[in-house]
Amino acid sequence: MSKSVNRAQKESEESLSNWSFTKLTSKGVEFEQEILEAENSLINDEVAQLREKARKREADIEITRKEKEEPTEIEVELKRRLQQMTDHLIVIQKQAKVESLSAEKASLIFRIEAVSRLQDENMSASGATNMKPSSSSCDLESGLR
Repeated sequence: MSKSVNRAQKESEESLSNWSFTKLTSKGVEFEQEILEAENSLINDEVAQLREKARKREADIEITRKEKEEPTEIEVELKRRLQQMTDHLIVIQKQAKVESLSAEKASLIFRIEAVSRLQDENMSASGATNMKPSSSSCDLESGLR
């Protein structure tokens, strides 16, 4: 009987030990599973954050690309103003050239009139005869006085 009691006690201890080990193992597996789930959740959160950062960076890149390709309102206004100023400068240069040419024309007209008067005076003084042209007429015709 003592053998059978010992044996029953041993079986009971083994069963209890197996049950404890199984319970401990089961708790260890559950705990490890909880840890893995927590790590997985953290990793998923990090992946979501990185995806959001990547999306923001892509949006920033697109904005920068558009800014580079399309002129801003200020750039458009500056180009328009530059064109206006360039056109105005061209008009001023043309006006200055016209004034210069007008002054030169007036000077030439004055000289022509002076030469014509001298010629008329010479003709009337000579009595319209075929005389040799005087040296002062030659000088006037060549533009010298």
